[in-house]
Amino acid sequence: MKIVKNTATKAYISDYTAEEYAVLEKACKYTNSSVAFQLRKHLKNSRFKHWCLNNDSNKWEKQKEDLEKEKDHSLLKQDDKGTYIYPGYIPYLPKKIEVDFEDNVSYPNFKMLPWRNKFPHELYTCQTDTIDLMLENKHCHAELATGIGKTITITTLAQMTGNTIIVTPGKDLFNDLVKNFKHYLGEKYVGYYGDGKKKLGKPITICIAKSLSMIKPGTDAWKFFNSANVVIGDECHTLAAKTLEATFHGVLANIPYRWFLSGTAIRGDGTGKLLKAIIGPMIYSFNTKQGIEAGILNPLEFRIVDVLTDKPGYYKDDPITMKRQHLLRNKNAADFYAKLANSLWESKQEQTLILVEEIEQIAELAKRIRVPFTYAHGNTTKKEELEKLNLKKTDNISNIEAFNRGEYKVFIGTNCVSTGTNFFSNHHTLNWQGGSSETSTKQGPIGRSVRLLHKSEYAEFIKEKPTTTVWDINIVAIESMERSLAKRIEFYKETGEPVKIIKRKFA
Repeated sequence: MKIVKNTATKAYISDYTAEEYAVLEKACKYTNSSVAFQLRKHLKNSRFKHWCLNNDSNKWEKQKEDLEKEKDHSLLKQDDKGTYIYPGYIPYLPKKIEVDFEDNVSYPNFKMLPWRNKFPHELYTCQTDTIDLMLENKHCHAELATGIGKTITITTLAQMTGNTIIVTPGKDLFNDLVKNFKHYLGEKYVGYYGDGKKKLGKPITICIAKSLSMIKPGTDAWKFFNSANVVIGDECHTLAAKTLEATFHGVLANIPYRWFLSGTAIRGDGTGKLLKAIIGPMIYSFNTKQGIEAGILNPLEFRIVDVLTDKPGYYKDDPITMKRQHLLRNKNAADFYAKLANSLWESKQEQTLILVEEIEQIAELAKRIRVPFTYAHGNTTKKEELEKLNLKKTDNISNIEAFNRGEYKVFIGTNCVSTGTNFFSNHHTLNWQGGSSETSTKQGPIGRSVRLLHKSEYAEFIKEKPTTTVWDINIVAIESMERSLAKRIEFYKETGEPVKIIKRKFA
């Protein structure tokens, strides 16, 4: 089979046998399991179907058809030039397909930019190895565990290449990168696009993926982004599948050099093939265990503590509902975590980060925590709803900075701080997010706990942190909760650090 890469995102196939095409076709198919789950719920929703029959006969069927269209996909596409696949997926094709590959894409030369400020320390070997391998490979990804220093790696790559677009999954990481790039390279070279801010025409442009995905073809912004030489994706595996594809195979489709960095380049929604096709082959990996052994990351200790459900006997055939009722809305869990956070500061003067999933959890903890605390959420909840919970909108950047400086002793954060947020001052991290996701566990409670305090600008404000303790809870006798905990414990053990199970006696 001959595969010719004519553009950065299209590799056309020819000279194949019927058997090869059948193998290729099968290898390129995938199902979005998240949409499949929504479809199953829709088909079981007899109450909604009955309402539609009486009020809007087409609505139920239309939703069903829309979900069916979104469920099944293929990386094998067609246009007026022929049949093509996404080039990033070529290294993942079955070995029984013999590929004669030809790359006709033009790769421009790089233009190095001057530094404004130096990094606080020399790059680690894992960072320089990543940079060297990416410069050798035109389309690839690397996995660097959280805390290793992806930001410095990305900054160095952009400085060496120029005319670069950097894509982030959300505004907190976006704002952090803009701040860092301005410091190290200067405003003269740094533009941005996202979070209501736009500055184009600079050699480096930092963007939010969702903002890019909404740019219309033919506009000046579209033309600007399509003319770049390099795109670097940071933690882009966290993007919704539609946004992921619309960004990198839409407005950024023609950029020749394509590099991606993440902590764990995996997805839990069945669209892993799409992710591989977009980010290309993995050329380097450096995990948390290696980072701790090398002294780059802070040592960890994990403690698992028994907690009772406050809804004994409650059961639904829906894991999401079970998680919400037995874990996220569990008053016993709120009591335990708040008491622990209070005690850790009052008895040891040690600070605590609490990771939650829902804003209601922040409200429950806020009622119970006595020591100075702050919180962060996505600021998407309406003002009146926040007021009902006695909460308010948050300045996440300022709150994180104040916590790192020791002004607050407890920090409560939703998923908005679980990826890409730099916490240095937390001696303890409490996982009240649960679940069995590898990405969420490694980037959440593990990733937010490994940054070295003594190498940061905050060391003078905070008590020494030789070890960070990650706390998790076992909801006793709730099978679905115990299963998901077992998966998290597997991820904890992969770090090579001790995991202690603390059993409690209940009356």
